[in-house]
Amino acid sequence: MIMPDIRLEYTAQSNIRKEAISLARPLLEVVALQGVRTRERVQRTGRGGSGRRFRPYSKSASKTRRKLGLQTAFKDFTRTGTFWDSMKAKLQSPTKATVVFTGRAAHGKKKTKKGKVVRVTNAALANIVLSKETESLFTITNAEIDAISTYLADRLTTEILTAQAIEESAFQLGRRVRSMKRRANKAVQALRG
Repeated sequence: MIMPDIRLEYTAQSNIRKEAISLARPLLEVVALQGVRTRERVQRTGRGGSGRRFRPYSKSASKTRRKLGLQTAFKDFTRTGTFWDSMKAKLQSPTKATVVFTGRAAHGKKKTKKGKVVRVTNAALANIVLSKETESLFTITNAEIDAISTYLADRLTTEILTAQAIEESAFQLGRRVRSMKRRANKAVQALRG
């Protein structure tokens, strides 16, 4: 299968080896493809993966959206577009890829612990959405699961899966080592006073 143009940025943690990123490319691709499919489904229909619509906009939100010339028939989580545009596929470990939201939201402010007023992050906005809705934005349909399975079956071989397992083991060992180093440095600092 040829990878379609998905126009979604890929990122990876800086401590994942380049070889592991290369092996995980099918995972990044499938997560990015599904992210785009989900965005299109939600924006076009206002439905989650279960087929149910998300809760309707509140009366005040609907009124504001009408004034801005935006649709109000269903919730599409789109006002300026920065929320959906901030979506990226991220490799969190050699065998785990996910969709994340980056940057600051176009609207919405909060106070920091130091009292400074800053714009809400898109990741925080996604958490707010998840807490208020009856299902996740990223619940996927059975048809989408079948498409993902087919795509990965065509791309992942036994050799790639074995290499990914080895890379994952090395990655997790590296995390534990870095954690132990941090604890050791804290202990040394505590002893020095």
